[in-house]
Amino acid sequence: MRWPRGARQASDTSTASEDPTARRYRYLLHTAPREDLEAAHVAALGQMAEEDRRTVLQAVRDQLVVGQHVSEEDTSQIAHLMVLGEQRRPGDVLAALPRPVLVTLAQRVIGTAPAERNLDGYAQWDGRDPVVDESRWDHGGFTKDERWRRPPLSHTSGFSQGPAHGGGGE
Repeated sequence: MRWPRGARQASDTSTASEDPTARRYRYLLHTAPREDLEAAHVAALGQMAEEDRRTVLQAVRDQLVVGQHVSEEDTSQIAHLMVLGEQRRPGDVLAALPRPVLVTLAQRVIGTAPAERNLDGYAQWDGRDPVVDESRWDHGGFTKDERWRRPPLSHTSGFSQGPAHGGGGE
């Protein structure tokens, strides 16, 4: 099952009205390693007002239908969801943010060391959001041959295996 895409499709989103910092931020979301992006977001979200963090979290919840258990103080979880969401569905969360919050988030992320070291190539970027290969999500992110395997219960796991599994005497 595929979730319907939001209003934004992969397209040329660079317009005269786009804030230059927000554009650099979009570039980072599409090109920087996930670890650097999450570290930059944790730092940025930690500097933002609680109300702005709440707005970011609500955009994540609304667009990705995740994060109901996350609080606005849990910057690492918000960062993780934000980065994964933007990689999975480029532009959807950003489009849901009010412009002032987006610009604030972009400024804070751009100002971090992990972000600054990933801005090479920005001058050559055409401003297009990437086209996501939806087929890689057809099986929940697993390849066709991978199967979910529950690890075997160990005798030290603390779970009772009951009489059917040799839990009784011999």
